[in-house]
Parts: sequence; structure tokens; C-alpha cells
Amino acid sequence: MRPSPSRIRQAFTRGVLLVVLLPGLIACPGKKHHKDVDVQTADDLPSPSLKLSVGGVDPASGTAQRVFPVEIFGSGFQRGATVSFSNTDGAGARVTDDASITVSVPGMPAGLYDVIVKNPDGGKAILRRGLTLKDPVDASGCRNFTIYFGTDSSVVEAAMRPQLDALATCARSTGATIRVEGNCDHSGTTEYNLALGQRRAEAVARYLQGLGVPPQKLRAVSYGEERPAAAGNDDASAARNRRADILLQE
Repeated sequence: MRPSPSRIRQAFTRGVLLVVLLPGLIACPGKKHHKDVDVQTADDLPSPSLKLSVGGVDPASGTAQRVFPVEIFGSGFQRGATVSFSNTDGAGARVTDDASITVSVPGMPAGLYDVIVKNPDGGKAILRRGLTLKDPVDASGCRNFTIYFGTDSSVVEAAMRPQLDALATCARSTGATIRVEGNCDHSGTTEYNLALGQRRAEAVARYLQGLGVPPQKLRAVSYGEERPAAAGNDDASAARNRRADILLQE
């Protein structure tokens, strides 16, 4: 059944009123609404703050009681930063950029030192044991010498190491061959003392090899108790016989 003309006119009238009363429901095609945005350029943005840290020192080791320059690497270094080595201030610290500082190490005793950088704003960073200082090498270490061991021991004691350190430096520079002869006191059987003397000689050879002496330049032998340095049976004589004789050979 078709609608009457009067109903069509009523529907058309209601549609016109709806359009008039609710204009916001009809959007104009192709028209966009924009909100103003404040755009900053890259130059307007603040630079990110770098975290202060100390990553390394070059060189990381040097000779004790001598002044020498080092370069410290890290991040977040500020102009005017200072450097200290444990409790001793460095001299002439100069910040190259935010990742590098040059400074002079003052004459200090042998040991391990923390490297500390302090910024003017109060920031502080520490590299634990970042710098090692060693005693000067004694050229006399190139000569033959003897080191001693504890009872029934083949451990190279700390007091014996400076001579071996010096010897290793000399041996590397001259290319000399080193013969290490292990010896024992009179206690123990012949077989046991020969084995102990060999362990002592090899312990010294390993130590020197760890310092850069080529293994083909080292020879370890044992004489057990056959070659005593002291003939007595007392404790003092036994201490002199618990040894390794170190001989340089061409």
C-alpha cells in the first residue's frame, strides 16, 4: 500500500527540522579540524645528562716514585673536574671532553690505587684499583741468585718475587736461558727429596713463564739433598738448603 501524500509531507517536514536543530551531526566532507601544537626544533631540546663514570686508565700501570701522565676514560666529565689516586691528588688535570681527562700521576709508593674523578657539581665516580705502581726494576736481577722455600713447600713466597720479577725483565731483553736447580734439606727419603726439588724448580719456572719468559728458555732440574749449601743438621742449615739456585746461561 502506497503512503498518502499527506504522510510524505509530514516525514519530509520532520527531516528538515532534524537537520536544522542538529547541525553539528553533519560534517562537511573534506574539512579537517586542527589543534595548534607548539613544535620544538632539535636545537631547542635540552641535551641529555651523561652519567659520571670512570671506565679505564691508559697506561694502567707505571713505576713507583715517578711522575708520569695518564689518560682517564669514562663519561660525564665536566670542565674543572679533579682526579685523585686513592688519597693523593693528581696534578694538572685537564678535561679533553666529556669522556677523557689527562692528568699526571705524582710520585707514589708501589701499590694498587683507586682512580677518583670529582665534578664541580659534586658528582664522584671511582674505578677501584684502576692504577698499579711497581718498584723500579733492579738490573742486578740479571745475575745468578738463590731463593728459599718453607719446610716441605714448593710455593714461591712473596718475599722472593721481586728478584724473579727483575730476572724476567732481564731475561726477556737478553734472550738468556735460565736454569733452575731445585734443592732440599736432609729430611725425607732420597726419592721424596728429588720429587720435592723438582716441584720447587718447576714452580720457579712457571712463575717466570707467567712473566713472559719463553718456556724454551727455561730448564728445571732437581738435585734433591745431594748438593747442600750448608753441611749442618740444625734448623739454620736446613733453611739454607731448602732452595732453588737460578743460573743464567748463554
